[in-house]
Amino acid sequence: MLSSSIIRMFLPVTYVITSSMFFGVFGTEIKTRISPSEVISVCAMTSKNLSLDIREVSSELTRLERRLRVEPDPDAAALDELRHAVDTTRLTAWSVSELIRSGNSRQAAMGFVAAERRRRLQQIIKDICKDLEASPLKPNERDSLLESVNSLRNLLIS
Repeated sequence: MLSSSIIRMFLPVTYVITSSMFFGVFGTEIKTRISPSEVISVCAMTSKNLSLDIREVSSELTRLERRLRVEPDPDAAALDELRHAVDTTRLTAWSVSELIRSGNSRQAAMGFVAAERRRRLQQIIKDICKDLEASPLKPNERDSLLESVNSLRNLLIS
């Protein structure tokens, strides 16, 4: 173990902190000397900001959901983008939440997210098979699905 005098020789340490972590300003960097206790404080602040962001996004999604129910149809591409973002975020949030409750690390959480995506893919494949048995695809739909399946197949065998 290092003695406290050796540790003090290296303090304060210079860290690069981007202001976007705290103020949403992109491209601005602040170089400053901070102590380990200040690093802990910065990490806590970032965590609080993440919690605040989560609450703000939740509120915005609730507001958006109400608008989707009553306003005219939105642009299809924008709606697809929203659906993808919400689905991905929901899966990650659920996975991280479950792992935090179980006491695992963030790295373990990301592994869990990947495993959950694979499980979902397997279920989706089973559902698609049932759909195809009930109703065949149009040629362009079939080609698009085959392209995706072939991309996955190539990754699996390489």
